[in-house]
Amino acid sequence: MSTSADFDALYDLAQQELTYITEQFAAYGAAAHPGLEVRRSEQPAYYYDLQTKNIYIFLPDLKTFNGILYAIFLSTLFGCDTSEELIEIFRLWIPYLIAHEVAHSLRDTYGLMTE
Repeated sequence: MSTSADFDALYDLAQQELTYITEQFAAYGAAAHPGLEVRRSEQPAYYYDLQTKNIYIFLPDLKTFNGILYAIFLSTLFGCDTSEELIEIFRLWIPYLIAHEVAHSLRDTYGLMTE
């Protein structure tokens, strides 16, 4: 059985991916918003926030009832038989998720956001 520490490691991965992606964009002359961070979301959502200029991700916290329910929901949704399989899905998904949200940040930084 996985622990919250396993999901915390995914948050660390998201931080590493943010550094990597922003460096890759910068190499092509596209600088991300200064101070862009990955922060934990309190709601089950993944998004770039226009007010705080940060990326928010939600990872299940297995120390809370809601976190356990969310992990069960996602495991069922993705057809995972174990929590390790769910962690592997997150591990594979996070680089794409962070790149997607950094692109929103770049659009915001360069005044290209649309309604």
